[in-house]
Amino acid sequence: MSGVDDIEIDELIECELGPDLEAQMAHLHEELVGLITLSKLRLDLQPMHDIATGGSLGVEALARFPGPLGTADWFRVAHALGLGHDVELRVLHEVVERASNGMPGMLAVNVSPQVVADPRLLGLLRQLGTDQLMIEITDQTSMPELSMLRSRLDEIRALGIRVAIHVGEFDPEALRTLLIAQPDVVKLRFDLTAALVAGHVDTTQTQNFFSCCRQAGVFIVAVGVETRHQRDVLERLGVDGYQGYITRSADLAMPPGW
Repeated sequence: MSGVDDIEIDELIECELGPDLEAQMAHLHEELVGLITLSKLRLDLQPMHDIATGGSLGVEALARFPGPLGTADWFRVAHALGLGHDVELRVLHEVVERASNGMPGMLAVNVSPQVVADPRLLGLLRQLGTDQLMIEITDQTSMPELSMLRSRLDEIRALGIRVAIHVGEFDPEALRTLLIAQPDVVKLRFDLTAALVAGHVDTTQTQNFFSCCRQAGVFIVAVGVETRHQRDVLERLGVDGYQGYITRSADLAMPPGW
């Protein structure tokens, strides 16, 4: 597609629009809507397992756009076009409808804090009507005031849907988010998982955070676990589950034809 090949994403977002750029933006808008409405999204299903038993907990379903642009770039384009929320909601609908069909266990999907606050999300979740679903709140550095988001999270949980937050370090902000958001699951980001396995995280901070999770009944999942050694270290530290490809290869993460 010439619109993608000939233009830099940063130029779309940062530069003042001229006639040519406006035409390219219009072309990208058309292409973006087509990618979603024509079901061209590919699903990457990443398995989650219980760390003690190895039993399957479900999958995290990640949307992948075709073509030279990555998924993050397409979402940046969507926000530059003023379509960020619309695209997220449409992608969520596509992912859940396609991945929940016959899928055992939890189905985790990423949602930005801004879309959690969008009143259209609740209507979509009611329409989808799956108690397998877990909403993972991404990019918590840009979270709206947590006290405002909390009531929306309570409404989501009232539908039987689990809530997860991402944690990148065991700092006071992570504890604050844990205590106010009261998630069902905490996902340890890939870089934090690697640092824990390498012994680069303060033991007292780790124990304090995990203790708070235990007291609140929060399940801890480490992301990016690819070896048995990593899994064993994380189990000794007190992690409950892991996400990665120890027992399944990446090329088996999606059913044929997805």
